[in-house]
Amino acid sequence: MKTFRVGLIIIAMLMPAVLMSGCSAKTEDLGKIQYVRKEAKDNTYIYSKIDEIDISKMSVDDVIELLGEPDKYYWEHMIYDYSVLPERFLMEYEDILNIHIKNGKIIELQIFGNGYTLKNKYRVGMTTDELKTYAYYKSEIVDERCTFKHKAIYSNINGKEGRGYYDDGNWRVHIYNGKVKSIYIINPEVDMEEEYFSKLMGGFENEILWVDIKGMPFLTDNRVLGKWMCIDYIKDPDKYDPALTFNTDLMYSYIEFLDKRVEVTLNPEYSKLQLEDYALNGDLAWSRGYVFNQKRKTASKYFVMSYDGTKYLFLQDRGWEYSLYGRAPQYHIFTQLTN
Repeated sequence: MKTFRVGLIIIAMLMPAVLMSGCSAKTEDLGKIQYVRKEAKDNTYIYSKIDEIDISKMSVDDVIELLGEPDKYYWEHMIYDYSVLPERFLMEYEDILNIHIKNGKIIELQIFGNGYTLKNKYRVGMTTDELKTYAYYKSEIVDERCTFKHKAIYSNINGKEGRGYYDDGNWRVHIYNGKVKSIYIINPEVDMEEEYFSKLMGGFENEILWVDIKGMPFLTDNRVLGKWMCIDYIKDPDKYDPALTFNTDLMYSYIEFLDKRVEVTLNPEYSKLQLEDYALNGDLAWSRGYVFNQKRKTASKYFVMSYDGTKYLFLQDRGWEYSLYGRAPQYHIFTQLTN
C-alpha cells in the first residue's frame, strides 16, 4: 500500500510538468506559424494554406492550428476574445482572408487578396470580362437590384456602373469598379440562401431603393438643426439602452444638419473605412424625417427620442449593403452638441 501511495504522489507531481510540456509545445508551434506569417512577403503563407482548409470538416481550433491565431474575431462592429466567441463571427487574417463561422462550423471563406487563384482561373482583381470568359452563366442582369440568382452575372447593380455579383453555387464574387473585389467559397453543406441571403434581405425586399430627390420639397425640422456626435450603432432601436454601449467601432464622428444640407465627419479609426464607398458632404441633403444620399439615391429615415432629458438621433444606415443588396438597415445613434 505504501508503494502504491508513493507512486500516486510521483504521478501527481509529474502531471503539471507533462501538461505544461504539451501546452508549451502547442504554443511553440503556433509561435512558429505566427513568425512565418510575419516574415512571408505578400502574405504568401496565408495564400498557400487556403486550399488546405477543409471547409466541411475543420473546426475553429483546426483553423488556428493551420493558420495561427487570427488578427481578430469579430462580427459586424463587435470584436471578441477567443474565450467568449458568439454563435456567429468572422476570423480575420491579414485583411486578405475572413473565415465565416457559425456554431463552430465554417460557413464560407471570404478572400480579398489577389494572391490566390480559385481553380486556376478566378482571382481577385480580374475584370468582369475575364470572369465572363471562365464562368458558366445562364444570363446577365443589367441595371437591376441583386437578388442572388444562381448562374447569373449582375452588372451595374441598381444602375451603379461597375458594381456586380456572380454566384456559381459553390462560390460567389463581388465586383466593384468592373473588377472582382472578393471571392467567397461556400460550404457545400450549408444552404446559403437560408443561412445568409434571406437574413440580408431582412424583409426590405419590397422597399423602394432608387430615390430621385430632384424637385422634392424641403421641410425643416428644428429638432435636428445643429451638430450631433455619434455614440453608438445598433440593429434594433427599440432595444436601445443609453446605459449600455453596443458598438465602439463607429463610421461617423459627427453629423450636422444645416440649411437644406448635411455635413458629416467620418471616423478615421473606423475599421472598415473606405472613402470611395461613402458619400462626400456634397452628396447629402435632408428634409423632415430623411437624410438623402444623392450619389446612391437612397433616403435614410431618422427619428429623435429622449431619455432622461437627453435627445438621441437615430439615423438609418442605408449604405452599399442596403442600396445594392437590400440588407435591412441598422442605425447610427447621435447625441446633440449644438442647435
